[in-house]
Amino acid sequence: MFLSRPSNPDTPSHPRWDAAKATEIAVFDSIDCKTAIPAHSVPAGRQIFHYLWRVTHKPNRVNGKPAERARYCIAGNRDLHTSSIVATSPVTPQGAIRAVFAASVILRFTLHSEDFLRAYLQSDRLDDPVYAWAPPEAGLPYGTVWKFQRAMYGKNDSGHHFHLNTQSRFLTIPDITLSSAFDTI
Repeated sequence: MFLSRPSNPDTPSHPRWDAAKATEIAVFDSIDCKTAIPAHSVPAGRQIFHYLWRVTHKPNRVNGKPAERARYCIAGNRDLHTSSIVATSPVTPQGAIRAVFAASVILRFTLHSEDFLRAYLQSDRLDDPVYAWAPPEAGLPYGTVWKFQRAMYGKNDSGHHFHLNTQSRFLTIPDITLSSAFDTI
């Protein structure tokens, strides 16, 4: 039987996205966030998540990055253990952000924003790894699973995990303290 690739260029399996997927896999390898293992090595009772590719086309990126972008995501909506997951992450209220900006202007602070490359993957190591099927684009044998030691996009508790370890890192900076009014500032 012969399977052809879809002709719709917006479909994640279209060849248009191959380079973006290769870039995503290369970033995973550079961050050292996963290990490839055979499916039979996954501990009994542990869920192996399916994955999906999220693809976007933004032709006017001003940061020099390619217009096509692909992100490997865990199908976290299929998590069998949702009762033990803290799926929320604290969100800073808009008023608190405005207050920080206003105080910064008054105190003549310099402000800048930061975008972390694959932010969740740069969080602390997980105590309990997440297992997901490796995509064919990785060039690994059929039945290979990726064992992620870091939080993954699509998993319900990733934002919570990232917030907690990012906040703890900022709080190690001298003279930085947690706001008594907002637990996210």
